[in-house]
Order: sequence, then structure tokens, then C-alpha cells
Amino acid sequence: MENVRNNVDVKLITKWDGWYGAEAMIVKPNFHSRSVFTENLIAIEMRKLEIKFNKPIYVGMCILDISKVCLYEFHHEYMSPMYRDKCKIMYMLFLLLILLQIYQLIADIGIS
Repeated sequence: MENVRNNVDVKLITKWDGWYGAEAMIVKPNFHSRSVFTENLIAIEMRKLEIKFNKPIYVGMCILDISKVCLYEFHHEYMSPMYRDKCKIMYMLFLLLILLQIYQLIADIGIS
């Protein structure tokens, strides 16, 4: 799993002065560190100013957690009061809530 918070920009600079020189990069607020390779080559590590959470793992996990809460609320607030001991949760697999004696419940509702 990739952590996008740890992404950095590394810039290879060949001059000290100027708008895009090493001196200008070092005074920026997102400057982190530098490595000098030769007199004319410097690597400057810059932190990201904006973080874009575009990886599906963050969103997907939240959706699964919220859906579990919704299914448990449905079971405890609607099915349990209506069917009491006839309806019990066997197990929960991702978005699927498996109930005991589901055939009896379907017959009570009138679905054929």
C-alpha cells in the first residue's frame, strides 16, 4: 500500500544563483534536504505542498466500514424487533449479511 503523504519532489540543480537555482529552492518553505554530488550538481528534496489522495484503498476501506454499520443497524433496528429469535446473524462477509431462517422471513413478507 502506497502512502502518498511520503511522496517528495527531487530536483537536480546545476547552478546556485537565479530563479531556479539552488539558493532559490533552499529558501522555499517545503525544502527538506539537499545532497551535493559535485560542485555543479546538487539534488534538492522538496516536500509536497498539496497531497492528492487518489488511491482507492483509502476510499474503499471507508465505504466498507460504513456499509457494515448500515447493515448492522438494519438488522438490530428493523429485523430483530420484527422477528426476535427467528432472525440471527450467522456471519457477515463484506457487504453480505447472512441470516438464519431466511426462508421463513421471505415467506412472511410474501415474496415468491
